[in-house]
Amino acid sequence: MREQAGDHPGSGRDPRRPLTAWVRGGQWAVALTLTALVVAAHVACFLHAGALWRDEINSVNVAGMPSFSQFSYYTRWDSFPIGWPLVLRAYLATGLGGTDTGLRALGLGMGLAALAALWWTARSFTRDVPLVSLALAAAAPAVIRYGDAVRAYGLGILLSLLAMGLLWRAVQRPDWRRLAAAAAAAVLSVNVIYHNAILLLALGVGGTAVGLLHRDWKRVAGVLGIGLVSAAALLAINWRHLTSAGEWNTMVKTTVSLEWLFTHKVMTTLNASGEFMTWLWLVMLAVALGACVYRLVRPAGPEGAQRDLPLFILTAMPVAVVGYFWFLRAVSYVTEPWYYVALMVFLAVLIEAAVHTVVQANTVGRIVRLALVVVVAALIAPNVWREVHTRMTNLDLVAAKLEALASQDDFVIVTTYHPGITFNRYYRGPTPWATLPDIRDHRVHRMDEIKEKMAEREPLRPVLQKMAQTLASGHRVWVVGKLWLMRPGERPGYLPPAPQGPTGWYEQPYVDLWLGQAGYFIQCHANRLSRVPVPVDDPVSQYEEEMLLVIEGWR
Repeated sequence: MREQAGDHPGSGRDPRRPLTAWVRGGQWAVALTLTALVVAAHVACFLHAGALWRDEINSVNVAGMPSFSQFSYYTRWDSFPIGWPLVLRAYLATGLGGTDTGLRALGLGMGLAALAALWWTARSFTRDVPLVSLALAAAAPAVIRYGDAVRAYGLGILLSLLAMGLLWRAVQRPDWRRLAAAAAAAVLSVNVIYHNAILLLALGVGGTAVGLLHRDWKRVAGVLGIGLVSAAALLAINWRHLTSAGEWNTMVKTTVSLEWLFTHKVMTTLNASGEFMTWLWLVMLAVALGACVYRLVRPAGPEGAQRDLPLFILTAMPVAVVGYFWFLRAVSYVTEPWYYVALMVFLAVLIEAAVHTVVQANTVGRIVRLALVVVVAALIAPNVWREVHTRMTNLDLVAAKLEALASQDDFVIVTTYHPGITFNRYYRGPTPWATLPDIRDHRVHRMDEIKEKMAEREPLRPVLQKMAQTLASGHRVWVVGKLWLMRPGERPGYLPPAPQGPTGWYEQPYVDLWLGQAGYFIQCHANRLSRVPVPVDDPVSQYEEEMLLVIEGWR
């Protein structure tokens, strides 16, 4: 008897026990409803994100350099391989990126395209609609907010998903067209986000395991070839960027443990959807691995094909997790939520596929999965909706307030140099301003200039002298950002010029010292320090919510 369409291993239909129409309809209804809600969350994020914040502006300013030689030089001050700056430069060349709205539209497009890629990739593995991956990853606030930012994460997730689906198809049937498509997606993905190289390694290990299972050396050679080509392309294209990073990354490296990363960063990222999400992720990872072991021991059909997907997942998933955290531990950065979004989506799709291997022929299992997804979606919806209404910065509002209140004889200080990038984009008033300490170039993260300041004995002297002159002449000093104020009897500490201090070139102790020195100077010499309200309708991201203070009088 000829096999009916869809009656094959991995399809959404079980030839021995067909799903009832209402269960299949329920899956589609829930999947489409969840997708519509996620799309609405993306749109809400687009409408409420507001002005660009410093990291986004950094990327835009690098991409928008007047000449290609300047562009090539300034890419060292961004955090990504060359792929994202090139895409952003091409977008700016169209004229569509001339406004914040136009730039946010690019981010929205990347986020929605990644959502579509999640559907396609999940169906490449399961021939079914995505459910688990929509609730775990697609609806996660970090994936939406940072995937839609004017940064590389949305495009990186999109290309990682395409590489994932295409490589799986090439593993199933390694003809030259499929291998070439997978190689192209893999090369593009690693040249947008460095972390994607770890995920590609995990896919390569999974594909190689399947090839070895079948003793299919053509399949093994194809998968290894994709990995080698991608690694060679990453190093060849970005070698200068990788080597130049050594000039400044010691400034942001610190000692981090895996326990600290998990409890302070991973849990914060996952629990933005709900306080239970970390535990749900851990349970689902365990369920996925258990399901793969079960299917390897008890395949549902002909052993060869039925064991491919469980083996692929069982080898790729641990390599991805261990490799990713080894990478983060090796670079020793204080990571933030956006570091984890690519891994979240990657694991969610593998969890989706693993769960499918045990419920595909079980109506009760599908009903239970459907019910759990609905419950989880209902529980996380309020948190997700609140998170996507968060502004990325309030510095555009602070700049507007200063333009209305400050005179040209006043002086503005932005207390740290990072938000100086945002202030530089939005402030158009006549009042002179500087950062603590002041640097020459406020367009991008000029870590080299900060490194120079760290090596000086009194890098704040010019700014403090300007503050003193302004206050002594009867004018006001406006402070944008935070200050460290001393308790009675306290004095700011001291650090020798870097790298002679106990922390070498690590910048944070110096930033804290400068804030303390500026705060102490104000406490000693100013008559009045008061906060100026800057009204804002939406909550503001903790990464760039700056207060506005005004200082008056001299003593």
